[in-house]
Amino acid sequence: MLGKPKPYSGIIDIFSDFALLDLRRPSTQEMVLMRCYNFLIDKIQNEEDYMLFIIDIKFDKSGDLLQIKGCNLISSLWLIGVYPKYPNKLKDSLTYSFNKIDYIYNPKNKKLTILKQQ
Repeated sequence: MLGKPKPYSGIIDIFSDFALLDLRRPSTQEMVLMRCYNFLIDKIQNEEDYMLFIIDIKFDKSGDLLQIKGCNLISSLWLIGVYPKYPNKLKDSLTYSFNKIDYIYNPKNKKLTILKQQ
């Protein structure tokens, strides 16, 4: 019998739980994504906003290094535990400012830069 699902404090915890499984397998990646979607439904206002969560999962040639990158600003923010109140308003944006911190997304390399405002 299965117990209650483990409470997660962030999406990165979900990936940590699945770290010992073979994340190269599409079925495992699908399970991880479903857990992420379920986690996000509790964090966002509009149920359709979770469709903005698009990530890229890649391994290096040796298969030892896993890279998880957000494919847009909102996905990158969610990966680091930042949950804007209205994510749909950011779907076409490359920047987000909150609590004197600027988050800048680069779509070319899928990197998120975080800068403290002076």
